[in-house]
Amino acid sequence: MKEACAFYDAVRKDARRCDPGTVVDVCGGHGALGMLFVAHGIAQRAVIIDQSKPPSHDLLRAAWSEYLGPSAVAYDERPLRQAGKGDSAKHVLVVACHACQHLAREIVDCCLVRRTAFAVCPCCPKDPDGSIQAAAAAMGVDFRAAMILAEMGRVAPQCRVALRTFDSQISPHNRIIFGRFDDCDPPVQTAVAETPKDADRRIPSGYAGAEDRLRRAYERAHDHARGAASSGSAGLWSTEEALASVRRGDDELHRKTDAVHELLAPLRGAGNLAAALETLEIRESPREHFRARTIVSVGASPSEGSDGAGLFRYVPDGDRSMTLEANISKETLLPQISAALPAIAELLGSSELGEMLRGLRCVKFHGTLGGSPPQLLVCFVYGPEAAPLEGCPLDELRASLAEALSAVGQTAEVATMASAKGASRCCPEGRDFVDEVLEIPGRGALRYRQPFGQFSNPNPHIAIATAEWLADIVRTELGGTTDLLELYCGAGSHTLVLAPLFRHVLAVEINRHLVTAAQPLGNDAPFQRSSYVFVLGFVDYSIKPSGITWQPMA
Repeated sequence: MKEACAFYDAVRKDARRCDPGTVVDVCGGHGALGMLFVAHGIAQRAVIIDQSKPPSHDLLRAAWSEYLGPSAVAYDERPLRQAGKGDSAKHVLVVACHACQHLAREIVDCCLVRRTAFAVCPCCPKDPDGSIQAAAAAMGVDFRAAMILAEMGRVAPQCRVALRTFDSQISPHNRIIFGRFDDCDPPVQTAVAETPKDADRRIPSGYAGAEDRLRRAYERAHDHARGAASSGSAGLWSTEEALASVRRGDDELHRKTDAVHELLAPLRGAGNLAAALETLEIRESPREHFRARTIVSVGASPSEGSDGAGLFRYVPDGDRSMTLEANISKETLLPQISAALPAIAELLGSSELGEMLRGLRCVKFHGTLGGSPPQLLVCFVYGPEAAPLEGCPLDELRASLAEALSAVGQTAEVATMASAKGASRCCPEGRDFVDEVLEIPGRGALRYRQPFGQFSNPNPHIAIATAEWLADIVRTELGGTTDLLELYCGAGSHTLVLAPLFRHVLAVEINRHLVTAAQPLGNDAPFQRSSYVFVLGFVDYSIKPSGITWQPMA
């Protein structure tokens, strides 16, 4: 609501000059922004466009009924190109508060085609080819500001364009692009009239699938709000479905099992595979403390690097203090991460460490299930506007975090990192990894090195189950096999489990960071019984007279 009021206040004078009969509020949700223009007499009618009308719209409309006419507000669930066609373009103002980048451009392009005034506040900037982001970094300019200027430059030849802003404390996405068409005072360059198809062709290829992704995201969000379960296998592994799995427990697990059976149904009847499908095993992890990694965004709205729909977020709460907002129980995280999330929020709000907030985009956490004590790696990811990493007080933060964890009974071996512009610093130096220790049935405790930002199973309980299952398959189904070729071996987590069961092991991985992490594992006892090698390169495993060949990277 604060953002809607701030948006309205920033553009109300420009809006009066346009003398709109109708205000079209795109992705309006509850519709407060559009209704403000009617309530203050700037427009006679408001059309709220969204893919699903929330209950809050009717509540808000009833509360403001004294200031709205009986038929002054309409809700339209059609796409923007179809909505509002009954009004003359010169008497329409299209507004959108916090429209994502591709949608903001879609709105502007539609308005340019119809020569309709618009006020759009974009968020979540995306630069498909990276050219604007690179230029912004080279010039030391805020990326979001650069994207706004680029968009203004794109539309300036076709309309009169102006920048309006509101208080950044309300939202960091506070820049509004206002465009209007004045027949009495035409723009410097008259654009050739376009059709909607022409506008479609001008949209960069990077935005081609964005509309469909946005539509599916809306459907999932509104289905969840209504308590409806998704059908079929669509979105089976989405963030929303993962949240639902925690809430619905066994019912969700059975639904996923049925979906897997359905996906594999065409393979039934293929020899022994049919029997295997009938004995499909379900390995279930605990309902709490099963996630070994998470990302916490920083700021009042989604930013680059946010975790899906935004499971966790640090939000400024005045006077430099930070508040942790969560859309899922933090008890799904490993205990040391669960305890660290609020501790970091408090530390970032302290006067001693408050300078670490400048340019901070997100905080990434990576913990271990095993080890004595378990390990925790915390990485602070910064944007180009951040201060040099050399001044980042990582050692002080590390000590303070370890002390805070100990105070709540969560002892952990803590390491801290800061990352920006492709550079990083670690405390202790070089500690950009965690060493996970997992108890594999029949194999005992095995150590896995997991580099920061590289692939590893985020659920250590399932990592244990997978390793146990693979070893069992080798023992019971592959008797007499002496050699193992493992493709995409990562840091060697499966290699470490399977190596004692083979005479020769060739493990192949293209990611040099993972290959480096796998090397120390070769010193462990299980490898003494087999010869092995980790290869950085590609493997061609097609059938050839000369057998399998591999091509190392240059």
